[in-house]
Amino acid sequence: MKLRSLGRTGLQVSELALGGLFVSNFGAAFGDARLAVHLALESGINYIDTAPAYANSEEVLGRVLENVEQPFILSTKLGGRPNPFEPQR
Repeated sequence: MKLRSLGRTGLQVSELALGGLFVSNFGAAFGDARLAVHLALESGINYIDTAPAYANSEEVLGRVLENVEQPFILSTKLGGRPNPFEPQR
């Protein structure tokens, strides 16, 4: 998998990324989501993108990636909020 610099961060990210929307309950069952994430990582993808607006993708990714030992970059967006917005404390 080819890598590219992520802006001026010094981070090297895979040219292909895994989008978190379809590992949420919008897309796949949990087992299928886990398989998709692990296959992406095994294929050399090291960049995973998600957002609070992607239903429960952050929660799913947290569960799926909990015991992953290889390095990866998890990115989430700020600004868009589910309505109503009820942050966890």
